[in-house]
Amino acid sequence: MTKGWESKTIQETRMYQYWQTLEPEETRNQKSVIARWNQMLSMFKFVVSFNDHKIAGSTGQPNWFRLNPEERNEHLQAKAQKEKNFKKVSRPCQLC
Repeated sequence: MTKGWESKTIQETRMYQYWQTLEPEETRNQKSVIARWNQMLSMFKFVVSFNDHKIAGSTGQPNWFRLNPEERNEHLQAKAQKEKNFKKVSRPCQLC
């Protein structure tokens, strides 16, 4: 579907066009479809990293899908907090 040499914008446009062929009655715009795609991709990467014990707190834990919902929720909340803290730190300096 995508080629490695295409820009991100072109890849996203192609993905949205393909999605429209699958869901022709859907009225979501490209921005919302791509945002959801990026959320799903991020979650997939998180689960894979969790299962590979690359996420803090995942060592000694069972596979992601064998955790009970409360345990999964705790890990997701920790992930969200980490992302929130990262966004605070990664903002450009207002005084520079």
